[in-house]
Amino acid sequence: MGEREYLTCERCADYTAVLPDELDAVRELIERQFGYLASFTHFPIVGLCPGCAAISRETSRVRGSPVAGGPR
Repeated sequence: MGEREYLTCERCADYTAVLPDELDAVRELIERQFGYLASFTHFPIVGLCPGCAAISRETSRVRGSPVAGGPR
């Protein structure tokens, strides 16, 4: 099956397995901005899946509060 990297939702625990080359642009950005050669093979990238992010945005919009991780 080959090596995979993972995106994991911190709210619902859903995850997406991706091929390493699908995250090359992210690795290149990290290297340009911070000088790090990033590897995501040992730990997942954690955040909100599209469904949970949409719920979070809608809840924040209704409440008038900033989205977690968004601009302050």
